Formats: sequence, C-alpha cells, structure tokens
Amino acid sequence: MSMMRDKRFALLRGVGIAASLSVAFGSASARADEPLNLRTAPLAAAAQWPGAGALPKQGPSQPASVVAPLPAAHCEIHLVDVGVDEWLDAENDYIPHVVQCENGGANFEALKAQAIAARSVVYYAMETSGKICDSQGCQVYSCGNNPTQLQRDAVAATAGQYLSYSDTLTYAFYVAGDSSLQPPGCVGDDADAGTQKFVTYNEGKTGVNVEQTTLGFIHDPGDFGYGQNRGCMSQWGARCLENDVGYDHLDILKFFYGDDIQVLQAEGPCVEPEPEPPPPVTPGTFEVADCEGLSGWIHDPDAPEATISVELAFDGADEAPFDPPAVLRTLIADQFREDLCDMLGVCEHGFAREVPRSLRDSLEHSVYARYQLKPGDDPEALEGAPLSFLCARLPLPEGVRRPVSNELSAALGFDPFWQATVVTAAELEAYELADALPDAPLLVTTDGDDAIWMIDGPVRRLIADEATRAAWGLDEVVVEIWPQASLEVIDEGPALRPEPFLIQLGGGGLHVIDDAPCAPADCEPSVDDTGASTGDSDAGTGDASGGDASTGDGGGGDDTDGGGGTGGQGGALPSDYGVGLDGADGCACMSQGSDHSGALGLLGLLGLLRLRRRRG
Repeated sequence: MSMMRDKRFALLRGVGIAASLSVAFGSASARADEPLNLRTAPLAAAAQWPGAGALPKQGPSQPASVVAPLPAAHCEIHLVDVGVDEWLDAENDYIPHVVQCENGGANFEALKAQAIAARSVVYYAMETSGKICDSQGCQVYSCGNNPTQLQRDAVAATAGQYLSYSDTLTYAFYVAGDSSLQPPGCVGDDADAGTQKFVTYNEGKTGVNVEQTTLGFIHDPGDFGYGQNRGCMSQWGARCLENDVGYDHLDILKFFYGDDIQVLQAEGPCVEPEPEPPPPVTPGTFEVADCEGLSGWIHDPDAPEATISVELAFDGADEAPFDPPAVLRTLIADQFREDLCDMLGVCEHGFAREVPRSLRDSLEHSVYARYQLKPGDDPEALEGAPLSFLCARLPLPEGVRRPVSNELSAALGFDPFWQATVVTAAELEAYELADALPDAPLLVTTDGDDAIWMIDGPVRRLIADEATRAAWGLDEVVVEIWPQASLEVIDEGPALRPEPFLIQLGGGGLHVIDDAPCAPADCEPSVDDTGASTGDSDAGTGDASGGDASTGDGGGGDDTDGGGGTGGQGGALPSDYGVGLDGADGCACMSQGSDHSGALGLLGLLGLLRLRRRRG
C-alpha cells in the first residue's frame, strides 16, 4: 500500500504545494491580527504565503488508491516531523489534538465532522506511507492547546469513522474558507479569503456530478480511484451550517463531499464500545444512610421475582451478636427503582425509609444491614454496611399535645422508634395538654359523598386525601356510612393534619402534636391543677405507651415496616360522646348558641341507621 515516500504530502506525489496546502489553511481558530505563521496564520491571509498563487491544478501522476472498508482501525498513529518520531494513541491523543488545533472553536456537530475528516486524512497517510507529519502540510497536532472535554466527546462519538466513496478511502480535504458567511446558504464569496477557492459545495450532488477540489488530483470521471477526491470542506462553513441552519455532522459532510459520501466504521480495540458492566457480584447493596434517609436494594439472583427483607440494626457495638443489643427493624425491599430494571432485569427490589426520628439527636449512630435470601440461611451483611449518620432534630411544630393510648398506637401502627421525636420535660410541658385521641378511630362518610371524616371527641375532622389517611394509619379502618343529617349535627373541627408528629419524653407516654379537637368557636382544653386530662383514658398520665425510645419498644406496632393497624373498626359512638358539652367536662367547644337537644336524640338512633362499608 505504500506507494509514496514523501512525508510532507498526504495525498499527491509530485503535486508539491497543492498537496501541502490540503490542511495548511485548516485552522479556523487562528486570530487575524497574529503574525503570519504556517501553524497559526489567519485563514483570510493564507494566500499571502509565498507560492500560494501558483498552485497547479493537478499533479503529474495519479495518487495511490486505498481500498475501503479498511481491514482495521489505526489505533496508533506514527507522527514523524523535525526532531519528532513517536507513536500516539489515535482516539485519545492524536485525533483530539488535531480537532483542537484545526477547528477548536466550533460547536459539537462541526467538531464531529472535523474529527471524521481528520481521521480520514491520517488513515490515508498511515495506509500509504505509514506515518504523518505535524504541520499544516499534513495536519496540525501540536499547537500549544490541549483538547477540551467537548472536543474529546466529539472524537469519542465518531470513534473509528472515516469517509469513503466507491470502495475507496476518501481523502477529506478541508480548509478554513470564508469567515464572513451568511445563513441560510453558508456559501462563501469573499475573494480575499485565500482558501475559499478550494471549497466545494456538493449538497444534493452524487456520482460524477460531485465537484472535486483543486487541492487534490483532479480525476477524470472514468478514472479508477475517483473516490479519493470528493471535494473540500470549509470549516467556517461547517460552523455556519450547525449554528445557523441546524445541520448535524452528517449533513455537513454531505454538503461539502456529496450526498453519496459514506461514513464507514473501522473495527478495532480502540473503537469498540465499552463492554457491558458485569452482573452484580452481590445480591444487594446498602447504599445510603444520611439525613435524607436510608436506602439500598436486595434481590435473590436465583429467584429474581422473590421479595427479600432487610434487617437493620441500629447502634450495636459490633456486628451480630450485638453487645450491647442493637435496635432491630425490618424493611421490605419491594420498591420500584428504574435503575434496577436495567441492572437486574427486575425493578421492585429497592428499600427506603427516613432516618428514625428518635435518633435525630445530633449524635452519630451506626446502622448495620443484614439479609437472608432463603429461610434457614445464616444472616449475611449487605454490601456497604455498616453505615452511619448524624442528624439534627426536626423542628417542633405548633399545636397542643394529645396523649396516644397503647390501644390507639397499636391500631394505627405507630412505632415511636421510627416516628417519635424525643423531647425534654420542659419542651413537653410547654405544650398545652388537650384531650387524648379516641382509642378506637371512627371514620364516617355519607352516601354520594367521597369526603371521609374522623369523629374526634365533639367534632368531625376532614381527612383531606388518601395520603393523609395512610400517614395516620387509617387506611385499614372501616368507613361507616351515616345519614347526612346525622353527620351535619356534629360541628366541624380542624382538618386532620397531613401526618402525625409524635413526641416522647424518654420512655414516657406517647403524644401527638395536633390541633385542638374543637369547632371554630373558642376552645380551651380543660385540665385540673396537676395538668392531667380529666378524661377517662389513662393516656394523659404520661404512661400511655409504656414505650422506650432507646429500644424501640414503643406503644403498638410490630418491628416490620409497612403494616398498618389492625384494630379500630369504628363502631358506635363512644359511650361518653357528648359529655361535657355544657363545659363541665372535656372540651367545652361546641358552637355557642346552638340547640343540640334534637341532635343528641338523633345520634341515639344511629344504631338503627348506620351501614358499614370499607372504603379504600
């Protein structure tokens, strides 16, 4: 294949200046006010170079023809010039530097077109002479600037791609051309632009109609090897076509080299796509433990559809057996994660949960994660464990504190370890004490109305949406259907807050910060001199839950996340419903001036009128 020996000429033997100028005017990033120099000369002044006006139209002999497709990509380029003789990595070193030096100021699509053209030139040089020079007579590799990431991305996006026509490697001539182009044509007409006369415009042209550039050997249409000279690209024109017309790199190449120019893909280790990542060597990973939450994934490679549980162990001194004992909680890895779809082929194996509120205390806490793929297997540590977190306490909201009994905590699935913020005695006493939440939640609605209400003492409270209902653990509670008249006699109190905010004093009783369960009229919670509620529930004594925030043995709920309460199926109104409406007991907050004598009689008929149904 090596038919030429002159290292200065990339394409033509005996053409002299014509061949050396193939890229001599190809640095569109040069400044017009710099001193004239072959490496940095402004393109508009390139014709001032001695001898530039005496270019022969064609050389005395036909250049070498290189058959395409090539057998392999040239992954290493032999750069030979004055004082230089070295081999360079084609895709990571040589081509990116040429793109930077020759048309570095272009945008992405023009850079990709430049990369393909530069690769075509160096492939031709390597095929015919086994080397290429570092000058404007070949292509400029060293200009003092390093490639940017954008330029490297353009090279990577076209790795191994080169131009071909008629089973022949095309020498991709390019010059700067006219810098004063105007869209939409992007055709240069500046007579003072010394390299503009070499540019060809071949959009829509094919076959023998494609104009050849006078920089190369002008083939007779019937000559063998006509695929070598298919025109010349303008670098300013490439920028104009991308920036002002919206052409991509293929459109740009066809604009200058003809509609039938082909972009071929060379094969070789330097241009092959990166191999697919190997399948995970672990069945899962504990990825995150920070103030945003705890998360990871776990699956059984032998049973990809099976759902696996993860046991989290908080603040154990060492991995199992923990000494002192850790607080254990279990999460179900059944959450959808799109990234797992590609990695595992199945998607619903993620787990995530907020950091336990009882451990948001500005202290560092450790958390281990363990799993068992099959019953009877020994627990194994999840990759990534243990992790640690240090989180400040959540701000305490405004409101009143309402005791939560053990029965209600169990019914709603409250877990003080996950949900209760630990407070000081002073912070607890700073909240005004209101009546305890009812032990058995009563949810009601009426026929033809989607609104769901919770009966809370003397008032009904709107549950705004299903998210609120689920946050309070009420999504499994039966919703009773009442007559409209029965519901309307109960004053409307504040809507249920979007989620419960639980507080706890050490191992003392569990409270929820809430709005007072009152009608819009003034509401003053009735308390005795000791500050305890006068209601019948022992929840107001401070021992309602009997839980211990340090061990998670709070009032109600099991140690498995995701389970709602199973108790509290509604039923008749509490036996003491309405007691204290005159202000003698409970919350004296019924609307003043209202006549409720008929209402109380109507409520006594509810046992005959109510129907039950479950609403989900």
